[in-house]
Amino acid sequence: MKKVFYVLLIWTLVGHAAAAQEVLTNKDIISLANAKVSGNLITQKIKTSKTDFLITSDALIELFAAKVPDYLVNEMLAVAGPYSLKNEDIVKLHTARVPRYIILQAIEKSRGKFDMSVNGLILLQQANLPENYSRAMLEHNALMPAAGNKPASKVLN
Repeated sequence: MKKVFYVLLIWTLVGHAAAAQEVLTNKDIISLANAKVSGNLITQKIKTSKTDFLITSDALIELFAAKVPDYLVNEMLAVAGPYSLKNEDIVKLHTARVPRYIILQAIEKSRGKFDMSVNGLILLQQANLPENYSRAMLEHNALMPAAGNKPASKVLN
């Protein structure tokens, strides 16, 4: 009897250790959503797990093509590590009809600067990108520290 108890105990501990080391990826979210696991459970899993979400225009388009609900993609963006999108990525997301609020959040969380030069703005216009995306990209760039500049430190008297 004790032997069975110890075997079960070890099996349980090993199972918990394996689950604790699990890293959630885009493919996992697609699998969970396609298996019709509750959105609330998936959201909780995203918030409580280590994650390694790939945030590129192609990866986001794949999530929507796989019918992952908007709110789950939104949760993924909220916890994703650093990523950098470019103008072409925003155009690609818009062309693929990714929801506006997801594109705007992706712009806001991107670590890199967008090309908002005269030529960059002309190319965005020629791609028929809505003006609110270009405004968000301009605002994003304005909030990014210039290369080599550190944020100003507060002087105490």
